[in-house]
Amino acid sequence: MKFFTKHESALEWKADVLCTKFRCGVLVLLTSLTLSCANPGIKQLNCIGLNKTEIIKRFGEPDDIQYEKKTSLYLHGPMEAFWDEIQLGESIEIWIFSVPEGEKRLYYLPSGKEVIEEMFWDHDLSKNPVF
Repeated sequence: MKFFTKHESALEWKADVLCTKFRCGVLVLLTSLTLSCANPGIKQLNCIGLNKTEIIKRFGEPDDIQYEKKTSLYLHGPMEAFWDEIQLGESIEIWIFSVPEGEKRLYYLPSGKEVIEEMFWDHDLSKNPVF
């Protein structure tokens, strides 16, 4: 009585099973590597220079949008780098994306369509920059 219809022996059957398991393992590995490298997430991505359409396409709508109005000439913080480019009374737009570790903030000039500055605020306050 022959139990192995496709294979001549149990050894051939075991070899076929091992090859199938190996192929499945390689497929799972390649798929996971592709998915993990395809979209690093907003926390790791350098967003400076990306326009609003690209940001929405990659990460969806922001969780919150805030506006900061320039009322003084001097400021400390992430906006300090471009504060001189803004006229008194104008507002900058800040897009906020929440992730489990904190918030990614993207800054836009009043007439700008591209990110000019970004900052990640960690929930662990000891990891945040000091200004």
